[in-house]
Amino acid sequence: MPNITHKLLKYKNQPIKKLTKKALKKIKNKIYFSYRRYRVCKNPIDIPTDNFYSFYPKCSFFYDLKNREKYIEEIKKLGLENSIINDANLILEHKFNLLGSGEKYLGEKLPWNEDFKTGFRWENKFYKDIKIVDLNNNADVKVPWELSRFQHLFTLGKAYLITFDEKYALEFKDEIEDWILS
Repeated sequence: MPNITHKLLKYKNQPIKKLTKKALKKIKNKIYFSYRRYRVCKNPIDIPTDNFYSFYPKCSFFYDLKNREKYIEEIKKLGLENSIINDANLILEHKFNLLGSGEKYLGEKLPWNEDFKTGFRWENKFYKDIKIVDLNNNADVKVPWELSRFQHLFTLGKAYLITFDEKYALEFKDEIEDWILS
């Protein structure tokens, strides 16, 4: 009962037109995101497997593989070759430093929905339905979000460019597929 009274007092001094507009916007958003949820569940993203073979781009976006040697030479001049490969090998071992956690082993299967610091796991459901703040635990949703940003994939790409070792490309592919399926 006090909760309803609090809400009524909150809106007491607002004109009816403004309240109606807010209510209609909430209803519109509810319908829109329900429809989006339906579409995402009905037609999940499907990446053809043959896109992951031969690992050669079909276009040149940021760089051209014809200039691979030039890029590697620049990386070596900057003294970054060993650092890139070491960082990529840590990623292969699923060891990450996320948000100042220090280097942590995240397990054989990466915890895409979990705050590994607290062990709290969010349900895998439509993003609008996820309760990201819960005052009953100390979990921080930014931890799995940071991992899911995939900023580490650029390191795998650079290591592949330098070595042409397919283990980096396969880890890249495996992580994306695992993220989609989890």
